[in-house]
Amino acid sequence: MGRKKTLRSKMKRKSAKSGLESRFNCPECSNENVVQCKVDKKINRGTAYCTVCNASFTCKINNLSQPIDVYSNWIDNLNENN
Repeated sequence: MGRKKTLRSKMKRKSAKSGLESRFNCPECSNENVVQCKVDKKINRGTAYCTVCNASFTCKINNLSQPIDVYSNWIDNLNENN
């Protein structure tokens, strides 16, 4: 006689971690989630632009840069100028 097979519970699938955001609040017109940040690693340029007021910012990036870094550079640049 063999043992009774035990039922194994199915493995729960872990939900994918949400990545870093690429849409942010505009520092000039104060609208929420209207700034899009894009990173072009081929030419080492990061661009952030507002879809409402058409404000934009471009900066140099490196291989490790993410969209949040471009947005942070924009905020830092605005704080330096004020």
